[in-house]
Amino acid sequence: MMYKKIEKRLIGSLLKTHQKYPFLGEDLIVGVSGGIDSAVLYHLLSKFYENNSFAGKIYPVHVGISGDLKTTLPDAINVEVKEDVKFPIDCYFCSRLRRHYIFQFAKEVGCKYVLFAHHADDFAERFLWNIFYQKKLESLPVKRDYFGEVTVLRPFFYVFKRDIEKYAKKYGITDNEYKCLVKNRVTGFVEKVSKLLEINYIELVGNINYIIENYEIYGEKDE
Repeated sequence: MMYKKIEKRLIGSLLKTHQKYPFLGEDLIVGVSGGIDSAVLYHLLSKFYENNSFAGKIYPVHVGISGDLKTTLPDAINVEVKEDVKFPIDCYFCSRLRRHYIFQFAKEVGCKYVLFAHHADDFAERFLWNIFYQKKLESLPVKRDYFGEVTVLRPFFYVFKRDIEKYAKKYGITDNEYKCLVKNRVTGFVEKVSKLLEINYIELVGNINYIIENYEIYGEKDE
């Protein structure tokens, strides 16, 4: 019963995103890192498409840079970055480089929608991180259009990391992501703040994301 509720919650996040930005039923690219979040998004969408007899294709695409050239996801399409990347690199450059190759693949297969598995915790963490370290009042965009050709969506905005982990446990999905030291500085930032201020973690994430959604503090604008 618990797992059914979790799955319903995850699907609910997809549907809520779809109500605002219709994408279900279309061909989709899911950016997979080898981590649990993206693997769950791909697994959930694949099941959802099969159960609803959608004709659209789902491409799990992994862009490898140096140490994380491949992911263990069986169906993954591994795309290797051809540039000679010098480490360490900052998150902004890394994400732009990966997006470039995913967008290139999208153009090759004629797919408009690229999905990333950032969840509620990620949005809240990016929001606080940008305030304290980047002097910016912004988070992540749930939806962003690039040059009128590619639309990036983050349909897990409405679910917590713990829900994704429970779903992964049910289906035996494991974490095989190459762990970036820079990224790990951001991960867990909200949890540290919640402990410092003695505020319930889930309540804090929910409050931050309420502000992000209602005041549209998403950050990146369409290009």
